[in-house]
Amino acid sequence: MIKYLFFLGMLVVVAPSFLTAQTSSVKGIVNDSTIHQKTAKASVSVLDMRDSVLIQYTRTAQDGSFRIDNIPAGDYVLLITYPKYADYVDLFTIEDKANVDMKQIYLTPKATLLDEIVIQQAAIRIKGDTTEYTADSFAVREHANVEELLQNLPGITVDKDGKITAQGKQIQKVLVDGDEFFSDDPTIATRNLRADAIDKVQVFDKKSDQAVFTGIDDGEVTKTINLKLKENAKKGYFGKVSAGGLDQYYNATAMINAFKAKRKFSVFGVAGNTSETGLNAGDAGNLGFSEGGGMMIQGGGRTTITMGGRGDDGGGSGGMGAGNFGGQGLPESMKGGIHFSDKWKNDAFNSGGNYLFNKLSLRSADNTYSQNTLADSVYYLRNESSAYSDQMQHSLDGRLEIQLDSSSSLKITAGGFAGTKESRNDYTSQALSQENQVVNSSNRKNSSSANNASFNTSVFWRKRFNKPGRTISINFNQRFNETKSDGYLLNESRFFDTDGQLIKTQNTDQNKISNNLSNVLRTRVSYTEPLSKKSFIELNYSFDNNNSTKELLSFDKDGGGKYTKLADSLSNDYNYIYNTNTAGINYRFNESKYNLSFGGNISNTSFEQIDHL
Repeated sequence: MIKYLFFLGMLVVVAPSFLTAQTSSVKGIVNDSTIHQKTAKASVSVLDMRDSVLIQYTRTAQDGSFRIDNIPAGDYVLLITYPKYADYVDLFTIEDKANVDMKQIYLTPKATLLDEIVIQQAAIRIKGDTTEYTADSFAVREHANVEELLQNLPGITVDKDGKITAQGKQIQKVLVDGDEFFSDDPTIATRNLRADAIDKVQVFDKKSDQAVFTGIDDGEVTKTINLKLKENAKKGYFGKVSAGGLDQYYNATAMINAFKAKRKFSVFGVAGNTSETGLNAGDAGNLGFSEGGGMMIQGGGRTTITMGGRGDDGGGSGGMGAGNFGGQGLPESMKGGIHFSDKWKNDAFNSGGNYLFNKLSLRSADNTYSQNTLADSVYYLRNESSAYSDQMQHSLDGRLEIQLDSSSSLKITAGGFAGTKESRNDYTSQALSQENQVVNSSNRKNSSSANNASFNTSVFWRKRFNKPGRTISINFNQRFNETKSDGYLLNESRFFDTDGQLIKTQNTDQNKISNNLSNVLRTRVSYTEPLSKKSFIELNYSFDNNNSTKELLSFDKDGGGKYTKLADSLSNDYNYIYNTNTAGINYRFNESKYNLSFGGNISNTSFEQIDHL
């Protein structure tokens, strides 16, 4: 018995050290190679040398140290990444029951590396500022999306909202084969593409389009991820359908996106009588659309146009979101749209367009009763109102980009919309004394019928010469807006004495006509010239012409009951023209670590206004 107890005791003593010996590990301390400062929070990954599959992952402590345990025997790649530093790659072998101490590891700042240096291995390839990951080298679950793949890549993190951080900076764009995937929202690509469709993941700093064209670094960079698809995965579709209803209320949305190579097609439809009268901004962007201008009718027949658009594409999308509905009343809405874009002939031609339809009916009613207390008295106000409006709008816009040759390109955009709106508003108010006697009352009715149209064009040509930095560009823009409305204002105001007897009545019966027209033309020429390899000068000239007509007329009834008597004090009729000439000069000096720029413009504007009343 004593013998068995002895062996049991020895087992208890020896077992922990035996178990510890079975655990193999790698450790080290990460430093800055220039100032020998300890590097905290650096990403440390252990990859299998055979297939580059990620085995273990950790981050360095505050003192730069790290330790990764439970590594089976085998050959491995140690990868260490840290923002603004070149990635560190080393090979090591783990033997059974052995630990590896890398001791002091030094990271080199990217600023000290030559752009031509390439560090390459099976899973990760680094060239200049671009880090490229081989997607198949990182294991993810079956049917995982790109977002899950990115979470497994060293140096990249993804939060719960889909925000991506790479090398310490937030990713602002996710491209697919070098192009935006339906919109500039990164989650459209990361949450709708499968991980097994990706060949390479590239992380780099993308220069602005102007800097790429002119060769002049303007200091603007966008942290970007480019997803290179496998050849057999360059087509597919995704979308969503939702519907709901309760009692007499309902809402339904359907949208689908399809792509094949660089051809993209989207279609959507929305119908409902709840506050969700259209696509939200996210869904609109996902489909390749953007917010545009809507139409709003105000009381008294006055019409106001709010124009939006697609940036320099020039087309109004007609109010994609819920901007047409202010949140009051009962809406009933129908919306639909189609988006198409494609590239061909080695991307020399790039075109796209949208069609949108929007119909919104709105009914509302409210009443209020308020008490107002003064120092020596109290009075009351009672208001009731009801309103109805019916709006319909068609929008169309398109663009065409042509790469004329290796040094010049042409971009043409055009778009516009046409719409109608009918509206009616009834309003009743009473002012009551402290004794609840009517002091005055008003009964007002407004009605209006309006039409509006808009058309916009833009032509942009630019050319790059053989001398680096020498460029010229010409931009022409035109915008035409026209609105017409015809409305009526009926109002009866009654005034009472302290005994409640009617003492005066005022009546208003007017026809209100509004016609607004605006035509804006703008031309701009810009020329850049290099003064040296690091300094450049830019000369520009622009001409703006604005020709507008505004007519707001109020007519009272004549003796025959027709609206022919012009109310001068309530009417305006004029047109104005103004021309602006602007010239400018700017200087820019670029260094590797800083940029310096300064310049100025001088303008001359002439105005002419003609009043017709």
